[in-house]
Amino acid sequence: MAGAILDHATPSSSKIKPNQRRRWTMDFLEEAEKIGGAVLAVEAAKKLDPNAGILTEGAAAIAGFEGAGAIADHFEKKDENQG
Repeated sequence: MAGAILDHATPSSSKIKPNQRRRWTMDFLEEAEKIGGAVLAVEAAKKLDPNAGILTEGAAAIAGFEGAGAIADHFEKKDENQG
């Protein structure tokens, strides 16, 4: 069952070119970084205020998601300028 889901979720090698597969993988990893940033921000908010409400946790999640994306964009632009 898991294999069928994975096959459906990933682009078929017969339909896409190798550079497109690499781009799809990079997009997936970028989104995973953002989600990781959101999770870390929520955990940090919980450590700072164990009684934090759902609005505080939600704000932390959004800030972490956007912050991780901004950091990734910054380093991507820096690499492009050096290359």
